[in-house]
Order: sequence, then C-alpha cells, then structure tokens
Amino acid sequence: MEKVQFKIGGMSCSFCAETIRKALTRMEGVNAVHVSLAHEETLIEYDPAKVAPQSLKDTLTAHCFKSLSRERCTSLYRCARQPGDPGSP
Repeated sequence: MEKVQFKIGGMSCSFCAETIRKALTRMEGVNAVHVSLAHEETLIEYDPAKVAPQSLKDTLTAHCFKSLSRERCTSLYRCARQPGDPGSP
C-alpha cells in the first residue's frame, strides 16, 4: 500500500468532504480515505497495482473539485512533493 495526499480547492462544507470520501472509497484499490475540510486536503491509502494516483486525481476533478497538488506520503505527517506538481522544485 502507498499513500498520496492531494491539496483540494473548492470544498466549502462537510458535505463536500463526504462526497470526496465516498467517491474515492468506492474506487477499486483504495483502502482508506481521510479528508480534512479545514486543511483542504485528502490523504489516500491505495494499492498501486490496482489504481494510479492520476485516476484518484481524475475522480476529484470529475466531482468538480480542483486538485491543486499531489504529494507522496511516507507517513501521515511527512510528505514529499512529486516532480511536475505546482510548487515543486
């Protein structure tokens, strides 16, 4: 299992956070989803053999949320930006 964190734009209420959580949880290969409305981000634990991070991002945009950046997480608290993401060196 791997973890990826997305910064999300467009969330305005707990219904938005729940919509994101449900949409991602229903995807094959997604093990866990944590959404923070206050921090406008989601942390997803997934099986890379079954789903790609781009598919996760596509699901966010299909539900009218803007994924601002992607970070690969080694733990809940330490993340490293992926090359090519906004704000990456």
